[in-house]
Amino acid sequence: MKVKDVKRDKSNFKIIDMESDISELIETPVRKPVKQLYRKNIITVMSSANEINVSWQDENGEDMYLTNSDFDSVIFSFGNGYAYIMLDYDSLSDENKAIMNDLYDELNEDDKRPEYTYGISSFDSYKGDKRVIYAIHQIEMPGRAWSIDRISTYEALTKSPDDKMDKEFFRRSNFVYTTPYTRRSIILRYPVDENTEVEEVSEYFSNICERLEGQKKRYSIDDIIRYTSEFNELDKSRIHELIRMLYYNQNKKMIFQPMTGQAIITAEEKQEIIDMNRKMAKDYVISYLRKSISEDMSEKEKYKAIFDFFVERFNYDYSTLDSAKGYGYFKEISLKYRKHLIPITSQIDGYVKLSELEKCNRLLEELQKENNPNNELITLIENARKCYESAEKIKSRKDYRLGDLFATKYGVCRDFAAAFKDVCDEFNLPCEFITGSILSDGVEVGHAWNAILDNGEVKFIDISAAIHSKDGSYPENEPEDFFNVSFSDLNVADNGKERRLYDKSKNIIEEMKKKARPFNPNGGGTIRPSCKKSADGPSLD
Repeated sequence: MKVKDVKRDKSNFKIIDMESDISELIETPVRKPVKQLYRKNIITVMSSANEINVSWQDENGEDMYLTNSDFDSVIFSFGNGYAYIMLDYDSLSDENKAIMNDLYDELNEDDKRPEYTYGISSFDSYKGDKRVIYAIHQIEMPGRAWSIDRISTYEALTKSPDDKMDKEFFRRSNFVYTTPYTRRSIILRYPVDENTEVEEVSEYFSNICERLEGQKKRYSIDDIIRYTSEFNELDKSRIHELIRMLYYNQNKKMIFQPMTGQAIITAEEKQEIIDMNRKMAKDYVISYLRKSISEDMSEKEKYKAIFDFFVERFNYDYSTLDSAKGYGYFKEISLKYRKHLIPITSQIDGYVKLSELEKCNRLLEELQKENNPNNELITLIENARKCYESAEKIKSRKDYRLGDLFATKYGVCRDFAAAFKDVCDEFNLPCEFITGSILSDGVEVGHAWNAILDNGEVKFIDISAAIHSKDGSYPENEPEDFFNVSFSDLNVADNGKERRLYDKSKNIIEEMKKKARPFNPNGGGTIRPSCKKSADGPSLD
């Protein structure tokens, strides 16, 4: 089959989300090399190898190059006797940029970089028939798509960059074109005519692709939101801002996904963004509290200021609690009725892959078909279903996010206890992370809260229980019932939840008691031990 027999696909803006898309969207002559590039995580911006690359004719059979004056860039990079694959230069690793530089030098004879002038156009910039073109996107006028800011483009082309790889690109850059998809690109080309075979084109580009190395996969903002619990749809603009800050501070380039214009980043950069988001959120909390906490306040007053902030500003993630309750019911179901359910679950297609809520619904459907259904079993499954339904309802909220408490404002007991200790550490307030268990609707679940020191005595703070009280899920209590109280008072406030301490936390509390400092009758909280140096090292008074 010849390239001239490959029909033009007139559709545009094709997004390759997975490798299987390539077989459907990419033309036969370049399908294999584009797959090679995809597997190496190299971004293909555009490609073309069909009848119009041999001879581009309009609907009337006339030469498009002669009938359209605005196709100057198309003449050089999109056709005019060449099949091509365009790559995003900035998305290449340094290793692949170096390989491309070598390819450029090998495949281009008599290479000469043009002398750029203020009146820049594709015709002015391109010299010669090159197999590899280093192309620069002309800078558009603000707010005027496709209108070129010629002065800014000229300055970008003639200002020698500091980065070594940028200098290598700058030395070879030989084409200016207009595209909204990339800032800089490499256009790999192969000459085609009436006799060029499809396999010939495919082999040429494949040989080039084999020389390139695999590099780290990049993710778009949509991917970040889809697979990262710290962000949701409402966070898109904030993520853009975080990426700009991160890249600006580290002198990195912004790399955009072709067609969509979304920034794309590596997994490491993604984690940097998440960490930056957490740090900024935590720094905000600390700075806010510093305005309301003064040095002349007692430690109890400082604890209370932090406690009030947490209760007022943060939300309990009831979906996690409901899911834990649902799991508790399923655990009981498995222990009591495993043998009864095995024949039923084996008949349900894809049971293992179903969500917990879907499992409940399917099990209830099957059990209700039985002549003598087990009412206790049905009740347990219905209880589990209610829990999972409640969890899904909360997760469907637009503002719902799960992750670091400071960044998402949603958390469970462990998140509150860990964050409370972090803040107390910032203010040099004694605080420990305590774990144990309580009963939740009769189901024993793990729990976490904090131990503090008040006037040399170990007291407790339970942020999540206080938030429950604020929300009305602990209607018998007020948030203050869980601030600076003894363990026995906690159990009274829990209203029969049978709070228990794990052994590790019992040991932590005993250590706190040993380190408890005497009360300072002159105010200012407890007396801090002073540190004196001696010949044998520091000692505590």
